[in-house]
Amino acid sequence: MKKSSIVAVVSLVVLVLVGLGIWYYQNSKSDTSTTPTITPTTTTTPTSTPVPVVTTTLSQGLFVNTPKANAVVSSPLVVSGHVDGKNRWTGFEGQVGTVQLLDGNGKMVTMGILTATTDWMKFPTNFSTSLNFANPKTSVGTLVFKNENASGLPNYEREFRLPVKFSTSSQTVVRAYFVNNNLDPKMTCEKVFPVTRFLPKTQAVAKAALEELLKGTTDEEMLAGYSTSLNAGVKINSLVIDKGVAKVDFNEALQNGVAGSCRVSVIRLQIINTLKQFKNVSSVVISINGKTEDILQP
Repeated sequence: MKKSSIVAVVSLVVLVLVGLGIWYYQNSKSDTSTTPTITPTTTTTPTSTPVPVVTTTLSQGLFVNTPKANAVVSSPLVVSGHVDGKNRWTGFEGQVGTVQLLDGNGKMVTMGILTATTDWMKFPTNFSTSLNFANPKTSVGTLVFKNENASGLPNYEREFRLPVKFSTSSQTVVRAYFVNNNLDPKMTCEKVFPVTRFLPKTQAVAKAALEELLKGTTDEEMLAGYSTSLNAGVKINSLVIDKGVAKVDFNEALQNGVAGSCRVSVIRLQIINTLKQFKNVSSVVISINGKTEDILQP
């Protein structure tokens, strides 16, 4: 190879090496200047957002027969209807939900359990309950229906609101007497306790009070611990009050299947105390189909 050719090759190699050196230096400087700075961050735990209750319409699983929207209502108020299994409106262990009666200020007046009156495992499932209350001071109110949410999951809750108007008619106030083991924890069989019932105005207050007794406890009273020792199906044949003596005659259901001195004693107390709340009653005679002897035996 000629000397001139060797010099040319060496010169080319030198130029390449110099170029590579310059390239490496510039890139190394660029990388150093643009190295990202890691900024510490704080991790926050997200707060849980309440799941809103779904407000439904009557076509979404719940159908109310009574009362109608904006109806004038008074005590006792029968609430009835059915659920068809849609949109979480179903039954569970004999009930399909609850209902609250609110006054115009949103304050709860009373509540009830929507008890299934047909097979709760089959649709449609009929329900009914009776609400007892004093007429609120507000002229309007709201019935708030809540579904039977056995899961307890908030997103399965359903609610329906029905506006009502309160009657301005006068009411008759009576007391009915029931057992309450919370108030008589020793279960002495010697004590019964009054609950207040609000009824349409009537002159036959003693009979009205007895009829309220025979209806048994309301859902609200039951939740407060009240119960009855009287059989279902008991009817009043007659009630006469004369010279301070109330003579009340019942049908055979009063003593059907009744046994034990404790229960017999409580049944008598419930009837007697319910009647003796009235000033014109000082004593009570109980009979069954006209018989006063050998009835309500222990």
